[in-house]
Amino acid sequence: MGGYHEVHEFYTIVFLCSFSKYAFRVWGYTFLNPRYQEESSPDKYVFTKEELGLRLDYRTYIGRIERMNHIIPLNNSDEIVDSLTCLKVYKEEVRSFCHSLQHVDMLQSAMDELFAAPFLHLVAMMHINQNTSIENRLIELRKQYLNAIRKNEALVLAEYIDYKAFENVLDDYVELINNVLEGEKR
Repeated sequence: MGGYHEVHEFYTIVFLCSFSKYAFRVWGYTFLNPRYQEESSPDKYVFTKEELGLRLDYRTYIGRIERMNHIIPLNNSDEIVDSLTCLKVYKEEVRSFCHSLQHVDMLQSAMDELFAAPFLHLVAMMHINQNTSIENRLIELRKQYLNAIRKNEALVLAEYIDYKAFENVLDDYVELINNVLEGEKR
């Protein structure tokens, strides 16, 4: 299979569909590269139509970000309150999981299903917000978790990670959320 992707450009979305012989005017596509500040990768990538066609799968959806001239106020306090409820449930699930004997397959699947949120997503969010206290504590807990599952045996996770420290960091995150809610009330 050879050729180029057919490129249709709309207002804010670029939709690339199946290979085609049709040609459209395209001077260059710019993609922001979200990365950590210390990373050496570029801030953005710019591709010609040909370069882009070679890098994409058969069907790919791409969005475009544009700077706005005005700010649209966002009131998401209901979602923030809901997240507090979810965190309470989550803490109980984690407590139960960590204090029960878990087999290797459960420990490995929990990496994505139970621990990705704090050990990956929350770490990244705290890094962006420059909250190094929560970020560093979560990184340490993630190391403890990974060391435990590397044992490749059934175990009680609370014997390998500092579960109290995990609860404390989640409590600190809840406090941050409550501070956001308080700020929205003012």
